[in-house]
Amino acid sequence: FNLLQLTIYAYTSATPETALFNVRLNELCVGGRVEEAEHLLLNSLACTISMDGNNCLKLGKIVAVECSLDLKWHNVEPDITSFNTVMNGWTKHGRKQVRRRAEGLLKKLQMMSEISQQGDNDADFVGYTYPQPNEVSYNIALNGLAKGGAPERAEELLAQMEVSDQAWKNPTLISYNTCIDAWACSNSKHAHIKAGNIVKKMIRKGIEPNTITYSNMIRCYRPILAEVDDAAQQCEKILWTMKKKAKESSDPSKIAPNVVTYQVLLNLLPKASTRKRQKKADNLFREMLVDEDTPAPNLRTFRAIVNAWAKSYDLDAPKKIAEIIQLVEEKHASGHENMAPSVVLYAELANAWAKSKNPSKAKRAASILRKVTRVYQETGSAAMRPNVHLYHAVLNACSSCANSAYYDSQSQRDALKVAFAVFKNMEKQKYAVPDVSTYDLLFRAARNLLPIGGARNDVVIALFEKCKRDGFVGDHIVKLVKSCADEKTYSDMFACAIGEEDESCCKYGKKVVHLHKIPKDWRRKASDFNHSENRLI
Repeated sequence: FNLLQLTIYAYTSATPETALFNVRLNELCVGGRVEEAEHLLLNSLACTISMDGNNCLKLGKIVAVECSLDLKWHNVEPDITSFNTVMNGWTKHGRKQVRRRAEGLLKKLQMMSEISQQGDNDADFVGYTYPQPNEVSYNIALNGLAKGGAPERAEELLAQMEVSDQAWKNPTLISYNTCIDAWACSNSKHAHIKAGNIVKKMIRKGIEPNTITYSNMIRCYRPILAEVDDAAQQCEKILWTMKKKAKESSDPSKIAPNVVTYQVLLNLLPKASTRKRQKKADNLFREMLVDEDTPAPNLRTFRAIVNAWAKSYDLDAPKKIAEIIQLVEEKHASGHENMAPSVVLYAELANAWAKSKNPSKAKRAASILRKVTRVYQETGSAAMRPNVHLYHAVLNACSSCANSAYYDSQSQRDALKVAFAVFKNMEKQKYAVPDVSTYDLLFRAARNLLPIGGARNDVVIALFEKCKRDGFVGDHIVKLVKSCADEKTYSDMFACAIGEEDESCCKYGKKVVHLHKIPKDWRRKASDFNHSENRLI
């Protein structure tokens, strides 16, 4: 067992055996075996039932597992830490809906505790009394509902806590913040109203909101930012309120906006309906750089503003992102180890070039890939290893050079050369393997950058052969190939799956591909493949 974990549990457990048992539960939960941890907990409870009468039957129905416990845990009496450990394990489960099972375990604990207390009153119990849920138990259950996408149920549980006549069951600041977080994680357009009502209840009960409270409130405006004109102003108003309260407070650190608050705003403001949304986000970022009263930006902050610029379609976006990346590089060079630039920033810069109308954007995006590759080869930094997102950003920059109003024939030829040079590079190295999106972008590049005719057909055939080899010929690729190649080339490539359409399918009688006839080896990795026998393209 982990010695540190055992030491921690020893202070919170009644006996050494229970401490060891709790460490084992924690190991199972951390290892993703929460189901096994809960089974172990309930089995241990089944083994502790040593009474006769109705209470035993009631508890047996709640536990509802066989007593098949390992002998070394046979005499263990689980405590409230045992339940909280398993409940917390459910809140960290990979599947969203499964996280709600923390509430289910809390309900079992509540029922067993109530029956246990009745048994104590009737002298039916021998030795062991089931633990009562504590403040931590309820907050864990609230967290499970918040992460599980059930804000209504979280608010119902909060209401139960509010009306309880037991002081330890009454909600705390953490309880209210978790319930607001539940609404912030939802996509409800009423989330900001619900959060505001919760804050009012907090204040009426004498609980002062803190930085986390207001940061979560800002997040609640996300679903309506693109629709409601003053939503961005309301977010900024909350930030102003935090600053004002911090100046008036004896302990400003509890209410002052922190770096997370600014990151939330930087992520949300670019999604607002106002035309000045990007300028607002950039002003906020510049404020963090120069104002000593605001928290200093960290690497996540830089990523947030870079992402905002990359999605803005602003003509100056590539220039702005390049300046921000240069600032990150300077900070890292000056000794800030936690400010090491990563491939994520450079991929966003390549994406910004892809969305621009610059005739040389394909070459500029390719130069970013070369720089990242060179730095990775020189330093071996895992953060700078070129990934598939960077390669796709460069390919996107190439395939989007289609409009002749912005790109002359030379620019398009250069873009096509860059696209296939990048693809060739992907095939050689091991850290960015081509996938269906890679072929999507390459087929688009061939369609957008080459005129209809023999040259385009040759390129499409060569790409199709590689796509077949890699097993990505799904519905989407078939449609792309059809839009790239002429009818004869298309028919030749899919000769094994082509048939004549009847009048009910197409009045022109053209040849079409019967998708279910495509060889399985061609489509073994195509996640979008439709197996219906009557699918035609």
